[in-house]
Amino acid sequence: MNRAALCLLVAGCHRVFGVEGSTQPDAAGDATAADADCRAGHDEDNDGLPDLCDNCPGVANPDQNDTFEAMNGRMPDGVGDRCDPNPSLEGDRLASLVTFDEPNAIDRWRPADEWEITGGDLRVGSSSGVAQYIYDNVIPAPPYVVQLGFTLVSAFSNQHAYLELLADATTDDPPAAVFCGISRYGTSGTEHVIGGTDHVGLANSDDEPLPNGFEAGPHVVELRHEPGTGIRCAITPEGRATEVAQATLSQAPPPGAFGFTAFRVQARIHYVAIYRRD
Repeated sequence: MNRAALCLLVAGCHRVFGVEGSTQPDAAGDATAADADCRAGHDEDNDGLPDLCDNCPGVANPDQNDTFEAMNGRMPDGVGDRCDPNPSLEGDRLASLVTFDEPNAIDRWRPADEWEITGGDLRVGSSSGVAQYIYDNVIPAPPYVVQLGFTLVSAFSNQHAYLELLADATTDDPPAAVFCGISRYGTSGTEHVIGGTDHVGLANSDDEPLPNGFEAGPHVVELRHEPGTGIRCAITPEGRATEVAQATLSQAPPPGAFGFTAFRVQARIHYVAIYRRD
């Protein structure tokens, strides 16, 4: 696969933290020092709850509802209803959240061609140049779900273009990876949600048409990797129905980094949330 602008995340890069369930104070309001620290922290989704106290740090949910599990006879798992990758099942947890709000965050990616960090977002304005950022942050072994929040600004008209989330990526140039995102093939003008992998021996993919094509505006991409069932890639443009592509893999690829690849698109990447199931 032609990957003209690539960005892979590094361990300890930007604002990255692990969260084990909810970190909110109990109903009696007994706030610990940790609670006080989290209340003063970064608020990615601007819902009034800093990330470390927010059960959906990338998606605004000031009500903090976590009720779907109870409605299905299970215990709430601390992941809010608006972002829970398995809302009717207990056991999900936010393993890590990546945002781009720290000063000089771009210094932790290499090289920096085509990408910049401004206003708390990772921005790409990719034409035909190459930008490759490689790091050693290993994504958890499956099952995992990765959610990417981004805004598509524009894409080149009637030309091959794509924006993808990568997982389990190698350090090769270009890397082999599990991928999930949006793609336009050649000059046909047909635009798709696409998911799969190009790891040697596992190469497989699926794509489904996007009825409304590349829509400018906010989107959430979700890459779901379940052992034995393969890769599911879903994209939800704000205010639209979710579109899904699914590829079956014979086995999981080796663990690797995660990041982004883009070609002939302009976009702002807001956050990446990685969820695990216990």
